[in-house]
Amino acid sequence: MLLYTTSDGDRRIRVHNLMIPLTQSMLSIGESADPYATSLYLFRNANFNIFQGGKISEAQQSLITSTKDIATQFNSNAFGSISTFTCQMLGVIKHKIFNDKIG
Repeated sequence: MLLYTTSDGDRRIRVHNLMIPLTQSMLSIGESADPYATSLYLFRNANFNIFQGGKISEAQQSLITSTKDIATQFNSNAFGSISTFTCQMLGVIKHKIFNDKIG
């Protein structure tokens, strides 16, 4: 819900409805998940934590833990392509940003 004022000075309320699909099956969530978007989200989250003063090694360990959790939760038939996701996350984890020896 959004409360705003028009250029004429009228106060209006705008309501947005959003249909959210529900499911009881983790498999259906994995089938509809985008491996590229998921890996990008995890990467950005780790970078945000580093720039907020977190340790690089903690961010890298968080990426490893998240990747393991996702890979074990969804089998090879789900999550679009689990091999694509794991390969992308391996590249992210080995990126020079997460190397403590640089700098």
